[in-house]
Amino acid sequence: MAAGLKAGQVTEVVAITENGYEVGCCNAKMRRSVKPATAKTVLTVQAGAFTAVQPSGSPTIEKLDIPADSKGVSFGGYEPAEAKDVDLTKAEVIVSAGRGVGKKDNIPVIAELARALGGELGASRPVVDSGWVEHSHQVGTTGQTVSPKLYVACGISGAIQHLAGMKKSDFVVAINKDKDAPIGEVADVLVVADVMQFVPALTAALQK
Repeated sequence: MAAGLKAGQVTEVVAITENGYEVGCCNAKMRRSVKPATAKTVLTVQAGAFTAVQPSGSPTIEKLDIPADSKGVSFGGYEPAEAKDVDLTKAEVIVSAGRGVGKKDNIPVIAELARALGGELGASRPVVDSGWVEHSHQVGTTGQTVSPKLYVACGISGAIQHLAGMKKSDFVVAINKDKDAPIGEVADVLVVADVMQFVPALTAALQK
C-alpha cells in the first residue's frame, strides 16, 4: 500500500507525539521517534498499544468496483496451523516466567506455582528465545494475547510487546526485585522480592 501511494511507512507504532511516531527499538527496551519525509504515511499499530475509543462523526462508505486480475494465480493448497499444546487465551489463571527467573532449571518452580493456582504456565519472549519454554506458552504480540482473571508475572521487566499481550488481565501480580520495572505500571500488586525466594514460599503457602 505504501509503495502504491508513494508514501512513507512506519511499523509497530506505540505512540504519537509532536515529533512524529514512536516505535520500539533495542528489543523494546527503548523507543525512537520517526518522522516520515513524505506527505502521506502508512502506519501499522502495535496490538494493545492504544485504548479503543468510540468513533465520532459520520463516515461515508464508497463502493469501488475494481476488476480482479486472476491470471497467473492458482490455489496451491492449504497447510493447517501447528496445534498448540496449550491455549492460554482460555486460561483464567496464568503464571508467566521472565528472564528474571535466572535459568531454565528454575522454570519448574514457576510451573509449580501455576499448578497450585489451578492455572497455566506462560512465558516472556526472552525465555522462549532462550529455549527454556515452548513457544506455545509465549505471551505478547509475537505470542498469545491473553485476558485471564489473574496474571502473575515472575521476573518479567515489562517490555512493550509483553504488556500488549497481557494488559487486558483482570488482576495482575508482578514479582520483581526491581521496584521501578515497567511491569509495575500495569500491576495491581507489585511484590518487590527475589523471584526464586518468594515463589517457592507462596507455592508452599497455597499447598497447605
